[in-house]
Amino acid sequence: MKKPVTYLGEAFFYFISLLFLICIIWILLTPAKYFVANEFQKIFENKGEVRATLKYNELLAKNNISRENFSPRIVIRKKTREMSIYANSIKIATYTVGLGRNAIGRKQNKDDLKTPEGNYYICKKDLNHKYHMFLQINYPSSEDAERARNNLVISNLDWQNISQAEANGNPPPSNTELGGEIGIHGFGSESSWTKDGSISLNNIDLEEVYWNIPIGCRVEILP
Repeated sequence: MKKPVTYLGEAFFYFISLLFLICIIWILLTPAKYFVANEFQKIFENKGEVRATLKYNELLAKNNISRENFSPRIVIRKKTREMSIYANSIKIATYTVGLGRNAIGRKQNKDDLKTPEGNYYICKKDLNHKYHMFLQINYPSSEDAERARNNLVISNLDWQNISQAEANGNPPPSNTELGGEIGIHGFGSESSWTKDGSISLNNIDLEEVYWNIPIGCRVEILP
């Protein structure tokens, strides 16, 4: 014989289930379904744009910086796996990052699993990247290309193509021995796991960076 407490527990469970089912049916049979569908569509389409913009508006206001005067700069410190966003000398935000699997040292070629070091800038943004979203840096830069040419890693033609792309403000070619299409993307910062040397963030952090950092933003990657 079941105890009264057991009957009460089962009755409560069935009541909640029935209430949930009624709510679902009500949504499907009334105009509310369009509202719900629209809200879900907003969530998946803007990928955190509203939240990310509001968050940075608060951070900028806290530091007495207007959105119009916000000229960000990114500094990535490989040793501490930190990425900081600066406005002039003021640190606005800091995020934990993942790096290439072989994180120590300057990137020398496409297969060394290292994250580049040096001065770069955001040259392209991709909202629909396979790792959530993507901010590409201009690696290999003309400086990387010149070093690689002197070390006989790439040809004179490769060096010219990379240097010309940088002069024109275009993403560098990625079909040389230096690799390319490296940047900041999502899918987690708990470890250093990227094969190409890209910088990885948790998706929610990436959304803040993506929606507030423009193409052309300077990126300094330190050892």
